[in-house]
Amino acid sequence: MTRAGGKPCYFLLNLMIGNFVKSTTVILRATRRTVDRFLEIVEIKTPFKEALLRYDTSHDSYFPSAKLSAVMGQIIRYIEEVERDRDSILAKDGSDTLKIRARIIIGRDGDADHQNALRNFNAHLHRIEIYTFDQLLRVGKRVLNIFQEQIAQDNDNDEPPFDEDEIPF
Repeated sequence: MTRAGGKPCYFLLNLMIGNFVKSTTVILRATRRTVDRFLEIVEIKTPFKEALLRYDTSHDSYFPSAKLSAVMGQIIRYIEEVERDRDSILAKDGSDTLKIRARIIIGRDGDADHQNALRNFNAHLHRIEIYTFDQLLRVGKRVLNIFQEQIAQDNDNDEPPFDEDEIPF
C-alpha cells in the first residue's frame, strides 16, 4: 500500500467507503452514498498503533480508548446536526438524511483479543460502525483476489463472459 493519496490507497478507500457526495451543505461534505442509495457519514482518522480499546482487569472487559472516545463524540455530534437539519438538507440537496449512519476508519487491529473486542463493541453500537485500516486492507486484498481468480478462469476457458440477460433474477 502506498502513501496516502497514492493510487492503491485511493482504490482501497474508494472500494470500502465509495465516492463522497457533493453537497452545498457543510455538514454533508463527509458523506457518501451507500449501495442502497442512502447517505452515510464517513470519518477517516489515522492508522495509529495504540489500542482502540483498553482492557479493564477489574471488570474483565474492554472500553474505548481516549482517542476512540473523542472520535465517537465527534460522530455523534455530526449525526445530531444532520438530524436537526434534515428538512433544510432535503430542500437544498435533495438528500434525505433520516436515520443516517456513520462509519469511522481509525487505528490498527491489534492482537486477536483486541479484534474480538472491537467486533463485540461494534455489535453494541447503533448507527455507528468502526473499521481499522487493517480491515480496510483485508477487504481490498479479498476483492483483488476475487478479480484475479476471475481473470485466471476467463483466461483458462474460451467461453465468453456471462451475459446480463442470462441472469435469472
